[in-house]
Amino acid sequence: MSQDCALSEPIAIYRMSYLLHVAQDTNLLPRAAQKATELKVCGYMMYTHSGHAVSGELEGTRENLKQMLMWLEQEMPKGSEKPRLGHYQQQLKAKYDDFFCC
Repeated sequence: MSQDCALSEPIAIYRMSYLLHVAQDTNLLPRAAQKATELKVCGYMMYTHSGHAVSGELEGTRENLKQMLMWLEQEMPKGSEKPRLGHYQQQLKAKYDDFFCC
């Protein structure tokens, strides 16, 4: 007796770096971590030395990364500088296990 087993395609994982100018909001990092968990996005976020921007890396599916970036852009103050985003880089395996703030 034979069984047909369908092998699923591996999920493509992408990583990208970013720099976003944000208002000084002490609650941004915890909210971003919660949103990343909801969207199944891993990576990290930290304030830059100036305290007026956050930078880090995001890792996940292309669609989840797009949703996370849209959410982050909504958190930016009106009239702020355009975000600097790296290119999507497909990964052979995930680098991060979760999302963390530092």
